[in-house]
Amino acid sequence: MGKDKNENNAGAFVYKSVRITLEDGPNKGKTYEIGALIFGFTYYEDITKPFISANLNINDSGMNLIGNGTGPITGGELVEITVEGPDNEEYTYNFRVYRVGDRIQSGKIQNYNLGLISEEALLDPKTRIRTALTGTCDQIVQTCLDELGTDKTLVKDPCLNKKKILPKNVSPFAICARLQDQAIPSSGKGGKGKGEGAATKNGSYSDGTAGYFFYENANGFNFRSIDTLMDVENKLGLNKAGGNTTIKTFQDSAGDELDTKITDVHFTSEINLMHGLRTGAYALQCQYYNFSTGEYTEKTYSANRSWDQQAHLGSQDELTPGQKFLADRPTRIVSAILDDESYYSGQDSASPSNGQNNYPDWTASSLPQSISRNYLLNTQGLRIVVPGNLQLVVGDIVKVLLQNMSTEEDRSVESVDSDHSGFYLVTALSRFYNTVDRRVTTMLSLKRDSYGVLDIEN
Repeated sequence: MGKDKNENNAGAFVYKSVRITLEDGPNKGKTYEIGALIFGFTYYEDITKPFISANLNINDSGMNLIGNGTGPITGGELVEITVEGPDNEEYTYNFRVYRVGDRIQSGKIQNYNLGLISEEALLDPKTRIRTALTGTCDQIVQTCLDELGTDKTLVKDPCLNKKKILPKNVSPFAICARLQDQAIPSSGKGGKGKGEGAATKNGSYSDGTAGYFFYENANGFNFRSIDTLMDVENKLGLNKAGGNTTIKTFQDSAGDELDTKITDVHFTSEINLMHGLRTGAYALQCQYYNFSTGEYTEKTYSANRSWDQQAHLGSQDELTPGQKFLADRPTRIVSAILDDESYYSGQDSASPSNGQNNYPDWTASSLPQSISRNYLLNTQGLRIVVPGNLQLVVGDIVKVLLQNMSTEEDRSVESVDSDHSGFYLVTALSRFYNTVDRRVTTMLSLKRDSYGVLDIEN
């Protein structure tokens, strides 16, 4: 198992235990410590996926865990991994085996890879919801997780809009995925102090704050508003009496501070106006048919109109000139079916504006906002590698300080790249545990919707 005590330096870790509980064979139900067999462990989180995953590399020289010796491994086995990180804190991850691959046999030695995944990822396909679901979008997500039978917590941002849906043999994760584009937060920068009455006044919610992510990280499940995730001031607690949350800062010129030093930077997305045009990031037209009333409507959405009501990670106070030029006319057409009448029995036509339907269809307002919001997140993208840091999870905000790559004279005036430095949202992460030198590195995929460094004290 290596060292029994972790040294408090950048990236150092210790396997405290790696246990597997067999599901088949003569040793079914028995738990085995396999830490001595591990020569690699990689951990993954992604803001677009409702589960976490990992790969465990095994060097089996006698235990025959995969065969008729101790095993066999047939899939579904519980794997519990506990590591002690550079901060001397213990972190435990629970997975199920879903795949065995890359097996190489040489003499009595077998090398293979165990694909690991959250238990809920295996439960979801066989769990089907057939009964009506009612409530706000976040309440329905909680109901779906209850149907799944998970005991993991759900961190959620309350939603403004109520819904009633009739799933036809649909899995919980599929329902949660649908709700991402339909959910409108009841709070956040655009929704502060407004409430449902103001939002329904004109039959639309024009603040541009619609759009959620449903995902799992090390802390559990999350149904989070994009607007809330990017609200730096709220995360720092600057608007809360006595509240303060520190955002981790990483820099490529950290000197001796190894735990904050960026060892590699890859710019994954920068200026791409054609991609923005194709996806409708700046402006799009939505065509709707309400099969309950027979009405056909068209609505145009422009990100330029909603910019001030949204939270942003960069310092720009409006779309860039190039983006603004493209936002004056829709570049993508989206079609959708509306249904306001299914759960309304009044004489007049139901709609979000008449206040008579408890479950109005807000798709006409939420869909274009959500599409634009998602694709604007690709305005700037980074992938950085940093030592250790097991505390970070997908959905966190980090601050990145990059060197000014201009002339030496310019660097003497401004040492930091003011366009590409600043706050970013962690949208994916991978941790690579090197068993040979007992070091862990973290690769962070970062995105944001705007340029520049926000003038906010961290």
